[in-house]
Amino acid sequence: MAATDFYSSPGAPNEPAPRRRMPWWAWLLIALGGAAVLSCASCLGLFAWFGATTPDTYVYAANEVPADYLRTARDLGVLADDEKVLWFYSDAMLGIKEGFYLVSDRQVAIYIAESQPPATSVTFDQIAEVELVRDTSFFVDSTITLTLHDGSVVSFPVSSEKDRDKHFFKAITTRAPQAKAETR
Repeated sequence: MAATDFYSSPGAPNEPAPRRRMPWWAWLLIALGGAAVLSCASCLGLFAWFGATTPDTYVYAANEVPADYLRTARDLGVLADDEKVLWFYSDAMLGIKEGFYLVSDRQVAIYIAESQPPATSVTFDQIAEVELVRDTSFFVDSTITLTLHDGSVVSFPVSSEKDRDKHFFKAITTRAPQAKAETR
């Protein structure tokens, strides 16, 4: 038997064996695998984009607040040009224009896009009582409640991450010395 006869198909000397076609299910697996790779790449791109536009999950100290957040707060009329932010927090998902809370050298400011009006400014001399209800869970924020001398109440969330809810609270209580302070 010649060497070429060994590799040829029976009944057809010296002709290569016919190529087998891939079964339909193999094509389906290739298509599904390609779709899965494209989906993962799209999700990673979305996560990267969201990560670049969403605020961190903790309260920012004065020197950590991104300049564009301060610019946005000024553009929205929440912050004066010469006002200094001490603590800043946003629980927004897509950008701080949805909502943020800050303590400055002059006020406590609350901005919630869905509220009417969206911005609330509370000067320290308006505050009669400050309460911090702590929640150390990563998934639930602590709550600061301000009771004003006129009887109105303002509440807003602050993250307990890095214990900065305590710092936010202390910044208010030290600037509103006549206010009664309570932590729970």
